Amino acid sequence: MSDDFKKLLIDANVIIDYQNTDMTPLILLNRYLGKVHVLPETIQEVKGLTIADCERYNFGIIEATPEQKVIAEVKKIARLSFQDHLCCLVAASSNSVCVTNDKELLKKCEKDGVHTLRGLKIMEAIVNKGGISEHEAITIAEQIQRINPHITQKIINTFKNNIREC
Repeated sequence: MSDDFKKLLIDANVIIDYQNTDMTPLILLNRYLGKVHVLPETIQEVKGLTIADCERYNFGIIEATPEQKVIAEVKKIARLSFQDHLCCLVAASSNSVCVTNDKELLKKCEKDGVHTLRGLKIMEAIVNKGGISEHEAITIAEQIQRINPHITQKIINTFKNNIREC
């Protein structure tokens, strides 16, 4: 898959990681990878994030259809929240790449044929395109690791190796 995407649908967990460290990589996605979109349901999940913030960051808002909301609510999937299920449904129907670190959402997207990217992968692509320096990216990744226990040292080491190869 190419590093260039038309639409990126960002899940709450990725927004939270960058919101708590540095939003620059998410803001730069519009310039270097593709148009960033969020669901209103995702905005509601992220404490302190508003529609006005999304507009300021130039994030598009994608509304799920009533049918998609019913499907996400009625067809419960074990260990997948309503918001995550909705994210996968909307990504599939809008031909968007789902940007998430949620393992269950990644599995669901893979099963449904939806392309995915993890939160640090987007930063790799931005470094590769000259949007931020390797040093800035490593600093942000290490800040994310300090606040997110799911980002292990192994993940950080892989990230460092990948951006050094850019």
